[in-house]
Amino acid sequence: MAVVFPRRLDAIQSLVPQDAQCVADIGFDHGKLLTRLVEERPAVRAIGVDKSPHAAGSFMKRDAPNDPAALARIYLREGLGLQPLAPGECECAVFAGLGEVNIRDSLLASPEIVAGFHTMVFAPVYTAGILRKGLKEIGWRVNQEKIAYENKLFYLIYTAVPGEETMTHPVMQYFAPRLFEEKDPGLFFYLKDLKDLLAVKIRYTDRQPPGLREMCLNIDAALALSAEFAGEGYVR
Repeated sequence: MAVVFPRRLDAIQSLVPQDAQCVADIGFDHGKLLTRLVEERPAVRAIGVDKSPHAAGSFMKRDAPNDPAALARIYLREGLGLQPLAPGECECAVFAGLGEVNIRDSLLASPEIVAGFHTMVFAPVYTAGILRKGLKEIGWRVNQEKIAYENKLFYLIYTAVPGEETMTHPVMQYFAPRLFEEKDPGLFFYLKDLKDLLAVKIRYTDRQPPGLREMCLNIDAALALSAEFAGEGYVR
């Protein structure tokens, strides 16, 4: 049976804990996640943070919920990273569509805000091994992972919680340790696509930052491991 990957927004929403009463979407962009959360979870409050002064207006024109009661549970704030949030205000934060360096720097800049989260959800635009290392350094571990497929692109989406990272194979730390442990049949296809994206960088590993260099050097070993439990193809 072919592997079926969820779409990106579906995968992100599914990883937001069901018991979260307040969720912050950092860099909310179009705001579709905010709308979906308040429409499908009657008890949740959603805070959208974006550095663009035009983000709130665009959201209200295009993607805001039609139900006034749902809209009343969305709070939009202009600002950088986690700075517009108060300590302990939200149990969960979502970082989607941002670069790994920007996400890492936001976490490092606001440790008092991070300390109030129970869960963080990450869907970076590109995987370069930087964010996972940063999470480990601040005492967080990846606990769930999903692969999404949309517009001919793969996205690795994952959650992190406070705790020490553990892995059963050293190669896993550069890619998707939880999916390796679960023997996810779609992992092989994601890694195959990732190898194509890394193809140019592999030739210049000495010029890459450490995390990306290690990914380049270990991608073939990861592919070999994941091929042992690969599915039969995937539905586009």
